Amino acid sequence: MIDRGPSDGQAAVILLAGGQSSRMTGIDKIWAEVAGKPVINYALDWLLDRDVIQKVNLAEVIIVARTEQQDRIKKVLDERTDRVKAPLFGFAPPGVSRQDSVRSGLGVVSDQTQWVLVHDGARPLVSIGMVLRVFSAAVKFGAAVPGIEVSDTVKSVQQSTSAGVSLVDQTLDRGQLRLIQTPQCFSYVALTKAHHLCEGNFTDDSAMIESLGGTVAVVEGAIDNIKVTYPSDLELVSEKLKTFDRYT
Repeated sequence: MIDRGPSDGQAAVILLAGGQSSRMTGIDKIWAEVAGKPVINYALDWLLDRDVIQKVNLAEVIIVARTEQQDRIKKVLDERTDRVKAPLFGFAPPGVSRQDSVRSGLGVVSDQTQWVLVHDGARPLVSIGMVLRVFSAAVKFGAAVPGIEVSDTVKSVQQSTSAGVSLVDQTLDRGQLRLIQTPQCFSYVALTKAHHLCEGNFTDDSAMIESLGGTVAVVEGAIDNIKVTYPSDLELVSEKLKTFDRYT
């Protein structure tokens, strides 16, 4: 079983910004511009928000990024943090997989940390309300993630046949399904234990917690919380930005 850890104390964020952007046709997605600002700047909006810093007791942010990106990120941070009370920022190198990158970030997080939020730097439209919902649920249950309902019919399929098609195994109850987003929040004790014990590939940290018998709460996510994966996603983010409310 996973220990929840204490319900108070300081929090840290691991911001994943070291991906290869392999599906972005040569564009580094964290530096791709939306409405005149790099994608990573939007992630910094909620990390530097006064309500977030105070209500989750955010003490540090570890940015997982390649060495050649770190100086550029530091310049952005210098521009954004010179007039505000900001958490301590640090860096960690990315790993081969997402799982490796989170583990790398955990290795830099202060051992005084009680709660860790993990966020994909390629998700620019994160509301303050979502961050606080996730954090509050994590304090209660030990781990929490945001998720949105599935609108399409979802089927599980068998392996492809010799004709190159797949056969339906069953139609899943979409009322029981959620598309999971970030930021996700975990007890530092639980997340560290999961990364120490879990082997194999996991698509996110909550799956690691689940595999060890831990409870993961799901709170309301947002359809605006898009992960930039393809160049066309930049246009979608730009359009959603016109009506995006950072405080919902």
